[in-house]
Amino acid sequence: MNKEQDVAVTGIGLVSPLGTNLDSLWDSILSRKNGISYLPSNFEYLNNYGLNLAGVASNFSFNIFNEISLKSKKNIIKLNMQTQMLMYAFIYALFDAKLDYVEQDISSIIGCGTCSIKQYGNSTLDEE
Repeated sequence: MNKEQDVAVTGIGLVSPLGTNLDSLWDSILSRKNGISYLPSNFEYLNNYGLNLAGVASNFSFNIFNEISLKSKKNIIKLNMQTQMLMYAFIYALFDAKLDYVEQDISSIIGCGTCSIKQYGNSTLDEE
């Protein structure tokens, strides 16, 4: 495709060691925080490989999304941690954009450091 197309960034969602929304991330950056800390107990097995410090993103909860049914939240919690992070960031971006995702034709761009994009290539968010 050679012709230029306009792109509108309407919502941002993220999960990082520095925060789970743009305000907390930016405040952390301005405070010169780096998000690196000693590994929490659920990652202690990594000590066997010489890893003691890491940037762990774990402060996110689906409870902030009141519009999502409890059934959907329970299904998300059953997914692996990387997929939960992806779903959180995606849903947060939708709410940040204030889009009616049922009525809109939307796409998302996903940047991820440690998971297989093949798993998410044609994923959709379905409330039913």
